[in-house]
Amino acid sequence: MRDPQAPPLWHVAPALALHGLGAGGAWWLLPHGFPPGDPRWASNTLGCAALTALALVGALGALRGRRLVARRALGLWLGVWAGLALALLLLYPRTGWPAAALASLPALLLALALRRARGPRRALLAGLAPWLLLGALLGAGLARSRAAPPASTRPAGAPLHPAPATRGPAPRLQGAHFEPEGVLHVELGPGYQLQLDPLLRFHARSPEGFWSALYPYGPLPLPLEGLAATPAGLLARWGGPHPASLALRRTPRGWDLDARRELRARIDSHLNGFAQATLIGPPGRWFVDLGLGEPFEILPSDYPVGRPARVVVLRATGELAALEASSGEKGPFRRLTSGPLAGPLRLTLSQERSGVRREVVTLELLDWPAQASRERSPTAGWGLPQNAVELVRDGGGQSVWIFVTLAATSVGRGYETVGHAPGLYRSRVRVRLP
Repeated sequence: MRDPQAPPLWHVAPALALHGLGAGGAWWLLPHGFPPGDPRWASNTLGCAALTALALVGALGALRGRRLVARRALGLWLGVWAGLALALLLLYPRTGWPAAALASLPALLLALALRRARGPRRALLAGLAPWLLLGALLGAGLARSRAAPPASTRPAGAPLHPAPATRGPAPRLQGAHFEPEGVLHVELGPGYQLQLDPLLRFHARSPEGFWSALYPYGPLPLPLEGLAATPAGLLARWGGPHPASLALRRTPRGWDLDARRELRARIDSHLNGFAQATLIGPPGRWFVDLGLGEPFEILPSDYPVGRPARVVVLRATGELAALEASSGEKGPFRRLTSGPLAGPLRLTLSQERSGVRREVVTLELLDWPAQASRERSPTAGWGLPQNAVELVRDGGGQSVWIFVTLAATSVGRGYETVGHAPGLYRSRVRVRLP
């Protein structure tokens, strides 16, 4: 029963209520769809729900003058923030300190509130020690669950091309233009153009496998070392800490690109591209055929919420599945089409205008299936792997963007990172004209 001599703890109840609302908000924002036993199910679902309930129970106890309930809730949350801050500093010494500094502020406020919850000091500390320890373990577990999982990409092992003896302007190509940065522009016909970047590139990354938002964005340096014409195309070589090369060849049906990159150390990133393409044409409806049945339409999508995105993934079973998100790029996901992938990934893009559909171009990615990670994504949830092919159209129907990744966290919620294992990666792309 309530002690009639113990008035409500008005200075404690609002703090605990805010913590309950914050934990509930975290539950709402963090990704879900993970099976029980997964570390992210334990932190994102079970942990947030438990912390929300305990904070609200503590706030109610404070309002009713139940000091023991309020103290325990305060001690638990104090332990959570202190354990979180300490674990962030220990696990991510280079990038975790901003988050650790933020976590220390509510810890200090709760310590002051706990001091005002009067009572015998020795008994107070003895009674709160288990709750402080439990909270510290929960906070440390939350920090640990944000770490990037083991790198699960599978490098092909193809060595870089030999460096060209010369370095000059890009050679002139029939029906195409090459930028020394590694982008090929192909004329597909009157009014249609393809911009293709076959190089493995990293954009948002973390040196410690933590949130990329706490580390400056920016691509890895890739300075051009050599560029020369060959009998059927060109050869380019780039240097830097993770060098790359590209051999380009004209064929009777289009273009063959053989891009390679050597990662000399593991790289953890949030956003990256194994290959990226932009298709430009007159306004119309765009479709993609994966060879699994009927083509499906490429539609505009919004971020972070709104019109759902459409994405293609390769599951651990070898199934290629085209899925549609619920809102933005977030799950649950609805299946559009699926089937086994026996060979390379083939994307046949077509456009419909005035009720007539015509094929525009086919892109074949020969090495993506063998190198793509098939482990569970920490941000997408709902069983999606780390690999993805994202397909987006602009609002006017003039452009289509295709983003191909071996392992990334662009799909889903959060800025967590996943790793690319060190080794030699190969990206052969065939551009086939109809």
